[in-house]
Amino acid sequence: YCVLLSSVGVCRGSSTPASAVRRLGIGVKMDGGHVRQEPSVETFTAWEWVPLVPLLAATAVLVWYTLRAPDRSRLPPGPKGLPLLGSIPFLGRNHHLKFAELAKVYGPILRVKYGMVNVVVLNNYASIKKWLCHSAFQSRLRNVSSRNTGLFGVVTLNGEAWRENRRVCLKLLREHGWKQENIEEQIQEELQYLCSELTKRNGFPVVINHYLTASIDKCIMKTLIGEYYRIGDPRRRLLDRCMLQVGRGLSSSSLIVWAPSWLYTIAGYLPFSTVHLLKSGYRGLVEFVNGKIREHQAVLDESTILDFTDAYLKETCEYREDSNPHISVKYAAANALDLMAAGVEPVSKSIVWHLLNCADKPSLQKRIQQEVDSVVEQQRAPAWEDRYSMPFTMACILETHRWRTMIPIGIPRGCEEDTCIDNYMIPKGTIVLPNLWAVHMDPTLWKDPENFDPSRFLNDDGSGLIQKPEHLVPFSAEKRMCPAEAPANIQISLYLTAILQKFNGMPENNIPVDLSVDCVTFNAPKMQKLRFVPRR
Repeated sequence: YCVLLSSVGVCRGSSTPASAVRRLGIGVKMDGGHVRQEPSVETFTAWEWVPLVPLLAATAVLVWYTLRAPDRSRLPPGPKGLPLLGSIPFLGRNHHLKFAELAKVYGPILRVKYGMVNVVVLNNYASIKKWLCHSAFQSRLRNVSSRNTGLFGVVTLNGEAWRENRRVCLKLLREHGWKQENIEEQIQEELQYLCSELTKRNGFPVVINHYLTASIDKCIMKTLIGEYYRIGDPRRRLLDRCMLQVGRGLSSSSLIVWAPSWLYTIAGYLPFSTVHLLKSGYRGLVEFVNGKIREHQAVLDESTILDFTDAYLKETCEYREDSNPHISVKYAAANALDLMAAGVEPVSKSIVWHLLNCADKPSLQKRIQQEVDSVVEQQRAPAWEDRYSMPFTMACILETHRWRTMIPIGIPRGCEEDTCIDNYMIPKGTIVLPNLWAVHMDPTLWKDPENFDPSRFLNDDGSGLIQKPEHLVPFSAEKRMCPAEAPANIQISLYLTAILQKFNGMPENNIPVDLSVDCVTFNAPKMQKLRFVPRR
């Protein structure tokens, strides 16, 4: 009662504790210095209840949360957080860096709180391999894309729907774009156009990010919808604007990824909020993809399959008789968006890292060029088969995967049931995060991990690659890892070798190259200009 009385102040017009208590419906009578309770007929008016409501609601929430909170005694150790917000205010902009610091205090397996949700962070390869193999940690959570679009594709689906969509999507991609000869032919065609555009610039500084994003996206779009848009096309500008809005939203704050649903919903209605910007970008992408799906449906000829969307729509016909089909039109747009997101930004940013690093280290660039020149005849473009004769170049690609891990924290997993693992009891609903960056910066696995050193992937005399270490995990690990590792490496290899075959990458007017990271969800390079001077 003292808490309620002191905080609410309902004792209007009363100067004694007795009258205050009486307002709560308890009669008090002084009898020889003793307090005796007796029923009271006085009740609160409607207005006097108003200040009590938020206090009682907060009390109810606290009691509910306390009663439902799992036993923390068997969760991994970790820092204490704030009520409602948890550890988020203390993690800074780059969560993977803070997690690595906390691992030095609490060990490689630690717990933090994202709001009111328990999050277990895995900071070494042994725990990532063991936990991500466990059947209890195979479900994916709603990500930023599904939050903003309401669509669930191969990245966020779970159970049988995920297994069926993954099987069908991989089969169709192999048939309509991921065949080595198909993807290489598309890339070579696009590289001719890209190199001609850079030649026109004649060494004038350019933001290569824009060129690469449009170029990589063109290859993906041709596979998905059978058409593509050059720089300057209004549809290209629309896509670029939407992807820029999404990119800016994702890079603004970690709260975009981990904000509670109620806060996310409110922020979405504020016109100038980052969430509103993010929703606007996703809305444009969804409208574009849905429009293309409708166009494909209108002219679909099952005997003539031209692209991934045609093939997926044909597959849906085989599931029409099912009462709850796992392959249906409602998944088509989400799968297309997932493939666009996975195939454009990580690949284009990885190529930018290579070019920035070469511009910063002329000796590195020269060695790659010498290797390319010795293997590739002057009048032909580099091919994927040339990789067997270019060990140093391939070692640079592997080292960049490690040195600038594109997605430092792997896609979150959800704990599907109460699970005992490594002497911890992990309650159902716990989020599990693999800190891939921490694995790639682990000094017990890599000598001088902060340094860029391709020789760590070469044999003693530098004449060949060693077998890829299992603790190199840029595409995550074990079940539900990204299946696009092979096509991504094909793209990175062909773009890097083709550009360096024809150009010397240089800083803008001798301005030092900035190799620092701009990271929230991606280890993105800072936006900056480079000069691409044609080689003589």
